[in-house]
Amino acid sequence: SPLFVHCAAGLGRSGTFVTAHALSKEIWDAHDRFDYKKTSINISEKLVFLRMQRPSLVSTSGQYESIYHTVDLFIKGMQQEDLL
Repeated sequence: SPLFVHCAAGLGRSGTFVTAHALSKEIWDAHDRFDYKKTSINISEKLVFLRMQRPSLVSTSGQYESIYHTVDLFIKGMQQEDLL
């Protein structure tokens, strides 16, 4: 189902959340298909794709780092639960 997210400008904080969420969903979907060991994610490519829909999404290096950190925590959480 659609997800609605917005901050003041709809770019920085929203973009950080949306990008991290999209990448986490990509990882989860790969898990559901049983091909997660062959799946790689590319944060830069995902951000370029999302910026085609919403230019200037994710505006600072701190927000970019937050995406990496969030995805890392998501993967570690799945590993801890023996899902990966």
